[in-house]
Parts: sequence; structure tokens; C-alpha cells
Amino acid sequence: MVNQFFEFVRYIVGNCQAVNFDVRGTVSEILYGWRNNLQKVSSPVASVLGIYAVAMDYVMRNVHLQHGQLIFEHSNDVAIELLNDMEHLQIFADSLDVLRDYFHSSSGPTCSVLDKCAKRVSSLSLECKTSRSCNQVHGEVSRLSYVDALGFLCEHMEEYVNTAWKHMITEKKGFICADINHVHNAFSQYCDFFLHEFRCNEQSESEMLHKNRVVMIRAAVASLKISLGLSEKNQMMVTSIDQLVSCQWIKPRELKYLASSFYSVGVSLYNVGQVKKASVALQLCCRTLWTHVRMLCQLFSNESPIIYDGNLSEDVIKDAITDACAKSAVALDVIHECGDTDLHIIVVNSLLSWSAAYELLETIANPSLLVKQWAKIGCKDSKDANAVDSVPVLYSLLSSKCEDLSKRTLCIILE
Repeated sequence: MVNQFFEFVRYIVGNCQAVNFDVRGTVSEILYGWRNNLQKVSSPVASVLGIYAVAMDYVMRNVHLQHGQLIFEHSNDVAIELLNDMEHLQIFADSLDVLRDYFHSSSGPTCSVLDKCAKRVSSLSLECKTSRSCNQVHGEVSRLSYVDALGFLCEHMEEYVNTAWKHMITEKKGFICADINHVHNAFSQYCDFFLHEFRCNEQSESEMLHKNRVVMIRAAVASLKISLGLSEKNQMMVTSIDQLVSCQWIKPRELKYLASSFYSVGVSLYNVGQVKKASVALQLCCRTLWTHVRMLCQLFSNESPIIYDGNLSEDVIKDAITDACAKSAVALDVIHECGDTDLHIIVVNSLLSWSAAYELLETIANPSLLVKQWAKIGCKDSKDANAVDSVPVLYSLLSSKCEDLSKRTLCIILE
């Protein structure tokens, strides 16, 4: 019964975008009221309602955003919160913590990367309880209800994140929004739970995946922007995105979108002098681009269970390879600039992916841009005559992979 109620709530909030501002505000107030009334009866139920209520706050503020009203005005670098009601901001934080504990802790220690580092809020210890009689009569909150609520929230916070990102890039400062940490928590929790659910269950065509995959893809990009904008420590987000890119259910067009988005993030960061952070985004871009190429090749040779949306021709694969080589060359230069010692791993993996495509289609362009960039980097590193012996030679790097490369392919790369 409780999950049928959430379906009703989801229907209502989903259709509120077609009504006027006052009606949206009324719906938000009703949801906050329901949340407060149910808090002592069932914290998980109340928290899902809290997520929907907060989402409606963002929906209303996005209306201001669309009408050109500034939401990032600030004086003396004092942040202005998008959720400027501190009570609502606390409900946002509490709801996320309750649902994280309720769902992630029940899924075992491998469920979430966030579980390993999340700090339990002591103020919630007495509140995060659920009435047994309530569960017996109305049932427990389902995973679908949980992920639907977070998905709705993330869908409507994305525009806010993108606006905050543009402001950060333009002003060359970090995020000035005081509630951005809570927003980051929401996106991370959504991505983390979503990926775990489908890594464990492998339900490639389940209802949850069908309803949330578009939001999930866009949420991953938004989460990366926040992660890179907030701090230097973003390994958890990188790990989550790598898991997303390697999922069996992901489609070529989704990989293409992700790669393009990561490249844009990397270039934007590089242009404002954030070279190290730009390197993170561009490395993700490289891995995603070549995963896209490999998937297209598998589809072309009928070795993939994924169905391609459109007409998969040789030209599509050629364009993907050309794009991958060009952007990988740019990435190599940036990665080298920030002193990454794993540069040779990136170039070798890229060339191995190119060679696999060449074995399928001999008419593809050679990886000249990529190889030339590697040679240019080698020249920079060998300006000191005494350092020549320490410069990695491409042949020596590839020779250890000879079992994966034909002699003909190796010759083309080294020409």
C-alpha cells in the first residue's frame, strides 16, 4: 500500500510542471506536512516524502532560473543557498541519511562505496525508526520507490548544478552555493545505489532501469562536475563512473554522450587553470571513448547483446575512432602537463583498442594524431641529452602486448 501511495505522489509531482507557481508551492507545503506527520511513524516513508518535497522546491526555483532571475547573487563571497529555508535544508540532509542507512545497510558491505566513508549523523539515531505495526499494515518502502524519488530529485537539480558549474567556470572560483554538499550527496547516493542494484541483479530491461537510465546518465555527469568543483579527492566518483561505463546494459549513444560531456568538463577546467582536475575528466573521456569504439565493433560483428539505435555503418565506426584518437591526443597533452606517471598505460590501451577495430575494419584511419602526440611528449621529455635513455619508446611499450597485436598492425602504428 505504501508504494502505491508513492506512485500517486510521483504522478502528482510529475504533473506539477504544467501548473502555475502557486499550485507547485502548495504541493510542496503538503508534502512537507505529510513528511512531518509521518516522521515518528515511519522514518523511511517520511524521508521519501521529504525527498519529493525538496525536489518540488527545486522545481519552483528552476522556474526563476528559466525566467532569468539570478540565484547566485552574493556579497563578500557569502553563499546564497538555493534552499534558503534552513528547516527544509535540514530535512533534505536528514532524509538522505535515513534512506542511505535504511537501504544501503540492508544490502551488505559491498553495496556501496559511500557506506565505507559515510558518517552516521548522531541526531538521527533516535529518529531512524520504523513502526512495526505500520510495516505490517502498509508494507515497507520498496527499492523502486526509493530510486524513483531520488531520480526525480536529481532530474530537477541537474539544471541547478549546471548553472552553478557555469558560474564557477566564469568566475574561476569554487562553488559558492551553501547547499551544494547536500546536492552532491543526493547525486552520489543515487548513482551509487543505481549501479549496485544493476551490478548485482543484472536486470537489463527491468522497470527501474527503464525509468531511470536517462536520469542516471545525466546524474553521473552532474555528480562529476560537483565532485571536481568541490575538492581534489574524487576517486569514489571516478570509480562509480568507470563502473557505469563498463555496465553491460549501457548503450552506444549513452557512451557517446558521456564521453562528450567528460571532454567538455575537462576542457572547461583546463581553460581556467585547473589542470589536475581537467586531467581526471579527460582520462574518463579517453576510457569512455574507447569503450564506445569497442562496443560499436562488437555490434558490427554481431558479438554484443546490445541493440544499436539506428543504422550502424562503417562510417559510424570510422567517425567514432577518429574522434577517439583526436580527443585522446588532447588528453595526453593535459595528463602529461600535470605529471601523471601512468601516461604510457593510457596510450598503450588506446592503441590496443584501435588495433582491435583495425582487425575488423582495415579502412579506418591510422592513429597518427595519437602517435604524433606521444612522440611530441617524448621530445619534450628528452630535451636533456642525459634523459634520452629514460624516455619510453613506443615499440618497447607495445612489444609486451605482442600477443594482442598482429605484426601488420604493429607496423602501421610504428610507421
